[in-house]
Amino acid sequence: MDTWLVVIVLALVFVIIIQIAKAVEFVGLIKGEDRTDDNSRIHGTLSLLFLIIGMGALVWSLIHFSPRFLPPASSEHGPIIDEQFNITLVLTGIVFIICQIALFWFAYRYRKAAGHKAHYFPDNDKLEITWTIIPAIAMTFLVVKGMGAWYKITGPEPPDSIAIEVTGKQFAWFVRYPGADGIFGSKGPLTMIAEDENNVLGLDWSDPASRDDIIANALVLPANRPVHVRLRALDVLHSFFLPHMRVKMDVVPGTPTRFWFTPTKTTEEMRQTEGPDFNYFLACAELCGPNHFSMAKAVEVIPADSFDNWIAQHQPYYEMIYGGGVTGSVETERGMAQTDNQ
Repeated sequence: MDTWLVVIVLALVFVIIIQIAKAVEFVGLIKGEDRTDDNSRIHGTLSLLFLIIGMGALVWSLIHFSPRFLPPASSEHGPIIDEQFNITLVLTGIVFIICQIALFWFAYRYRKAAGHKAHYFPDNDKLEITWTIIPAIAMTFLVVKGMGAWYKITGPEPPDSIAIEVTGKQFAWFVRYPGADGIFGSKGPLTMIAEDENNVLGLDWSDPASRDDIIANALVLPANRPVHVRLRALDVLHSFFLPHMRVKMDVVPGTPTRFWFTPTKTTEEMRQTEGPDFNYFLACAELCGPNHFSMAKAVEVIPADSFDNWIAQHQPYYEMIYGGGVTGSVETERGMAQTDNQ
């Protein structure tokens, strides 16, 4: 509340100053005075002042908010993404600073004044070629380097990768692992979900490969082993975001998306440096409805030699709801997801 009060007060002061300036200008016009030079001097001085304050605020914000930048990378391609981000920030930051200094300094330096005529020239071929070639080279470098980082997670996955399917639905994530056969069962039309409330993903139970698939409450990943993630959406656009893994991919209804990556640090290893309360998490980075804020899911990275045991401990979803296991429903599954989100 105090912050908003300060903002409101500053805004009112700014409005008052503008109104006073307008009143003074109108009075000068009524008196027949030419105050153009005075106005130019005021505007030029204010531009220079704005430049100084703005650059100071920029430096302060970088120092103050730097601890809230991206968390430590914990995937094989994470350092590549961080390097790409830092190079882009430095190159564009240099251009931004130069342009802003030139913009406001020119407004001050070439303000209208008696006996002062600004120098100008209609064209300069060398200058135009220079400011065209340099940005072109910089952009080409960024694009080529960025394509390498992008292909690192969107190219063909390694043959020994772990396959995981993640489905987004307002407002929860559903994680499916293939069973002992290592094959995902096929899905039927979405009407199958409406026909059977237990079948939260619309799996085709007539396909034997579906009978041993596992739907887990958390996204569990093996460390130092490639993970191939398949993404689906059942309703609206979502976005799969693992900030520590430097992974973000849109989840589009009717259009499957995919990527692969390799986690490098287990949850326990991260807790040794980030604190005992550290936990990985999966978030939705696309506004998907009124409860978008709650669309999160727990993520755990465990040693690779423990992953197979973790899978073996889970009962296939088909057996859970039809084979004498825990009888669930779509509402039960949503409740499990929401509990896991918390």
